[in-house]
Amino acid sequence: MADPKIVFAPLPEEIGQPHLIGRLVLDMRERLGKWAFLDLTGRTPFRDLACDLIASLGRHALFNVKSGFTFRSYFSTITRAFEFAEQEGLAENIKLADFDTELILQFRKHIKQRLESQKNETSRRLYGNFDRLLQAAKAIGRFERTTRVPRNFRHVDDGTVSQPYTFSEQLDLEEACRRCIDELHARLQRGKELLANGSNPRGVRNGRGRAPDELAWNKLENLIWYATHIHGELPLQVPALNALKDYSYLNAVRGVYKGRYRLWDVHAHRYALAEDLIPFFILLAKRTGRNESSILTLRRDCLREIDGKFYLVYRKLRSADREFRKPIKDNGPYSAPNLIRQLLELTAPLVKHAPDPDRDFLFLGMTIFTRSPAPMVKAIDPSYFKYQMNRKGGWCERNNLEDASGRTFQISSVRLRVTYLSRKYIEHGQLSKVSNDAVHSLADTTVGYVANASTKHIHDQTVRDGINDAIATVKKPTVLPTNDPAAGSSELSVSAEKIRAMLNGEMDVLFNACKDVLNRPGGPPNTFCGKPWECFGCGNTVITRHVLPRVFAFLNHAESMKAELGAAEWKSMFSRAVDLIRADVLPRFSESALETAKRRAAAQRFYIPIELKGNS
Repeated sequence: MADPKIVFAPLPEEIGQPHLIGRLVLDMRERLGKWAFLDLTGRTPFRDLACDLIASLGRHALFNVKSGFTFRSYFSTITRAFEFAEQEGLAENIKLADFDTELILQFRKHIKQRLESQKNETSRRLYGNFDRLLQAAKAIGRFERTTRVPRNFRHVDDGTVSQPYTFSEQLDLEEACRRCIDELHARLQRGKELLANGSNPRGVRNGRGRAPDELAWNKLENLIWYATHIHGELPLQVPALNALKDYSYLNAVRGVYKGRYRLWDVHAHRYALAEDLIPFFILLAKRTGRNESSILTLRRDCLREIDGKFYLVYRKLRSADREFRKPIKDNGPYSAPNLIRQLLELTAPLVKHAPDPDRDFLFLGMTIFTRSPAPMVKAIDPSYFKYQMNRKGGWCERNNLEDASGRTFQISSVRLRVTYLSRKYIEHGQLSKVSNDAVHSLADTTVGYVANASTKHIHDQTVRDGINDAIATVKKPTVLPTNDPAAGSSELSVSAEKIRAMLNGEMDVLFNACKDVLNRPGGPPNTFCGKPWECFGCGNTVITRHVLPRVFAFLNHAESMKAELGAAEWKSMFSRAVDLIRADVLPRFSESALETAKRRAAAQRFYIPIELKGNS
């Protein structure tokens, strides 16, 4: 772009330039793709703040944002800012320039509290986005340059943060979702009955002195009849109704005639609202373990039957937007295939009212806007779902969902995925199967999901059983302190080629290289070793510089467990192995080799494969 300036002007009907910004609309789809669109015209309170945030995002995105996916992440931050302003009762005319250091600190605390059950990195990203918006606001004169912006949250390894929902929480969540789905069907069925009993209220003589509820325009069945038969094919937008000058209907749903029913009551008995789809999202995430974006971008043909089996066809945006298939079981009214069938049926009447780009989405919901020209039917926005689930008075609070401390717990798509993958890990006992299910290219990514409190007892028992077996027949391992094949060949009396393979890591097992994994001392000949945890006390064990970082990782883990275990328990699990390493392994290596291994150990993720438990 020749002139990277932010220009404020009335938004034209068709935005031809991505740097042309309306006061409450930012459209950068031409440069960044379909996700780079933000419309805050429906934001009635805090409009000045909305203008400032739009302008700041425009400035920042112009120079620093390279994808629509990154652009969309700022919408979550802006949504949290409005949520904070409402919760704190801030003045409706507040501007970004009114934020001082103390108020920013309060907002940072708000983010941490609202995202307490999610990954630490999520809080860091949201607040980091806000910090970047403030820096952009400084550049365009919408934020005081002298105001000190507090630092971001410190980094915490997310592998130790996200925990699965407890069993009781899962039961409560399942019950709430099923109840809400049943209530939705009952409400829509009542809407059909009301429609059958309704009639055209226009022209009905009500007579004098009648109570408001007795007026024809104040009866819900008549309003539903009128919306269905008179407005049935119209776009579901308030401006379209205003253009009709259908004042009797508009006065009725606005309470002018002192009736009880509003636009929400009319449409809620005709269609599934966006908020009604929350339990479907939760159950599909719980059943399939897919990412939030993968579920909310499901298409209407996502359920496929092949050779009598059902598959979920979905896309994973982080994997170059590729298409994947996952087998799913059709084993009940709330199974994944049945949930999809229900969604197809519930959202079918909404398809014709949705914008063309959204008509192929499975998750289509209606949002009742009373003033905004935005479409009332559109694909579900992830930020909207999160807010409606977790806000004060939101879905979780209304359904009395509480954690073990009695606090209203929040729905996190990350925790739903952690819950699913942890359950699969405990069931299968194989990390590779869980990685394939999760479509992770690196097993270390899966470890971040399954290394949590729910699997800790399994890992601890694995360590305990393995080390106890090892100390029964302790033999000192062979140590090759250098990468010299000739010296290693002389010490082990094997070929230099085999020594090179050991030194290069080609013969590594858990924390060591193995001279002959097919012939364990005392084991059956020509049989793959089934006792990997006995390596510390096995004559076939060779410790090389290649495995030394993993040895240090084990020592670091053993040291960290002192705070969690009693002295006797720690001694039974770790003492012998730690003493052997310190006395017979580490002294054989040079100081430089040890320092290098220690540095590399810091980047190692200590992890005990569950499949070793059965072989120890």
